[in-house]
Amino acid sequence: MRQPLNAHALLVLTLVVACTGPDAPTTPLDPAADFAQTPSDLQLARSAQLQGYVPGRVLVRFRQDATANDLILGQGATVQRRLGLGIRLLSVAAGREQAVAEALRRSPVVEFAEPDFFYTVDEPCGTGTCEVPTDGFFGYRWDLHNDGTITDDQGNDLVPTGLVDADIDWLEAFDAMGPLPGSAVIGIIDTGVLDSHQDLVGKIVAGYDFFDLDPDPADDHGHGTHVAGIAAGHGNNGIGIPGVAWSSEVEITAVKVCGYLFGFLHGCPSSAIADGIQWATDNGAHVLNISLGGAEQSSAVQSALQYARQNGVLPFCAAGNDAGSVSYPAAFPECAAVSSTNWSDQLSSFSNSGPEIELAAPGGDFEDPDSYSFILSSYYTSNTSYAWLAGTSMASPQAAGLGGLLHALGVTDPDEKLARMRATANDLGAPGEDDFFGAGRINVYSAVADLIGAPTNQAPNASFTVSCSDLTCDFTDTSTDGEGSVVAWSWDFGDGNTSMQQHPTHTFASDPHVRRGRHLHRHPHGHRRRRGQRRVQHGRHCPDAERAANGVVHLGLYGLHVRLHRYQHRRRRHRHRLVLGLR
Repeated sequence: MRQPLNAHALLVLTLVVACTGPDAPTTPLDPAADFAQTPSDLQLARSAQLQGYVPGRVLVRFRQDATANDLILGQGATVQRRLGLGIRLLSVAAGREQAVAEALRRSPVVEFAEPDFFYTVDEPCGTGTCEVPTDGFFGYRWDLHNDGTITDDQGNDLVPTGLVDADIDWLEAFDAMGPLPGSAVIGIIDTGVLDSHQDLVGKIVAGYDFFDLDPDPADDHGHGTHVAGIAAGHGNNGIGIPGVAWSSEVEITAVKVCGYLFGFLHGCPSSAIADGIQWATDNGAHVLNISLGGAEQSSAVQSALQYARQNGVLPFCAAGNDAGSVSYPAAFPECAAVSSTNWSDQLSSFSNSGPEIELAAPGGDFEDPDSYSFILSSYYTSNTSYAWLAGTSMASPQAAGLGGLLHALGVTDPDEKLARMRATANDLGAPGEDDFFGAGRINVYSAVADLIGAPTNQAPNASFTVSCSDLTCDFTDTSTDGEGSVVAWSWDFGDGNTSMQQHPTHTFASDPHVRRGRHLHRHPHGHRRRRGQRRVQHGRHCPDAERAANGVVHLGLYGLHVRLHRYQHRRRRHRHRLVLGLR
């Protein structure tokens, strides 16, 4: 059984979310008992679920207004309200949404007409002085610092994680970074935010509710508060959990675009999303996080995303959790689509994938039966509540948080932000960019290292020799580095077998075809780092103060190559790690 985070103050919930959006309510709701809906309301709600749009609504934008009113009246529609960017939200008879939209699209003065699509919220089925943040529940956040163990707030080891260093190297960045020279605002386009939560109080600088059309973006669901905590929760303040952009210089704009239709059906209309994106752009956001989605391509939402990019705002969007193709709006080219990884640096079982994926980030998975493999963050049920959730919803705000840090460090152009994040990501899966991880899993330290003046090292000389008798081969590590020593090895023989020995012996199933020659080059993600397992007195895992650079030597069996990660400990001795294998 999971131990409570704080028996006196904290409510801990374990939920799973799929992003295409937030998680479902923790307890199923009975519409008849709890909300006394009429049968017609229930029919409309079921229609929205089945057809994917809000009953009785159509969105339209005209190229010219001269005949707009006549066209609207000719379809028996009325203007419910005007959104930004020249978009009108029309009221039409329930059941005629597609027919009205199609009729309007036939007019040459109509740029687009579409139902008010309903995006759902389904479930998926060190460096320097070796400083660590003072936040009490930091040990649960394997995504920020994965040293192989989940540790509670008393320093007790709870469960092992999947793979040491399968994280975003956040702790290394935290340890090396001082006060940020600038500031940034992250727009959270979601279910609202509990602005009084202890990890978020004082972080919210503006907000609006575009679902209920009022100035209070209070969270009535929990997902938005969780996402906000991941992106930019307070850090190093002695309580809770730090967000990726933990500094007080990175603030949040809370934009509520989701709510309960007919009192019980939760979702996010495209009309609210489009308005929210434009409003956040106009009210100071530099980065957006959009952890929601669906199958439909909304022209209204894409227009708002285009407006954001044209005004220097970079949107990060959750790829979705159907284990299928990337959902919308993440599939739009204006979004930086983010897939989800687990605590073993593998694609999460639920994560969507496709050519639209730009980056990957930790979003959790089902490895641990007690949900420690999920992502722990703030929750809306009280000012001290936390919940474990999993989904690409949890991955996207990690990327958005890094985007906020980069903006505060002076990388203000959205294209430059994304390019830097891609160039410094850790390549996962097949070598190079792919449909599952994009350019790779984000690495906070690598992305900010040169901006904060963190030292780097020269690549070591990585090499090995091999001698074979029939199908059995002896490998000898001959790598050298004048600044340190190798402390760990990982061999991949290209046939599904691996070894952690320094000088392994392996028997192949067929002729390994040893070839001569080698080629030395710098690995494209040069500041890759791994950490040791040294402990400090208060029981928290602490990384060795390291900087890393990579060299790769190609030679030998089935394209076998050697990757050497060199480490420098600023306070003690230099330490190196050798990784050899087929990539």
